Formats: sequence, structure tokens, C-alpha cells
Amino acid sequence: MHKTLLGERKERKLTQDQLAKAVGMKTSYYARRERGEQQFDLNEAKQIADELSISVADLFPEIFLV
Repeated sequence: MHKTLLGERKERKLTQDQLAKAVGMKTSYYARRERGEQQFDLNEAKQIADELSISVADLFPEIFLV
């Protein structure tokens, strides 16, 4: 599970559906990735980070090891 992503999304009071739609993804596609069942590609990670106004490295520290 992407704990930082989950926390950032909830802090902004966004549902998975709202964030998924904002970045052009189906909710089920987004949800599987937020749960860690599949990985976001770099482009998807960038879109989400931009939508949440946070850097990709800060949003996905478990991947980018900042």
C-alpha cells in the first residue's frame, strides 16, 4: 500500500474516485495501484503528484528512497 499517497489523498478529503477521475484513470485501476497490488508507472505517478501538489519522490518515498 502506498501509505503516503493514501494519507495525502485523505488529507485533501478526496475519494479514490475523485482522484482517479482528476488524473484520467478508472477508479478500479487507481484503487489497485493505491493498494499496492500493481505499480504506477512514472507518468501516472507524476500526474498524481501534480494533482496533489507534491513531488513524486515525496509522494512515493518507498520507491524513490529520498
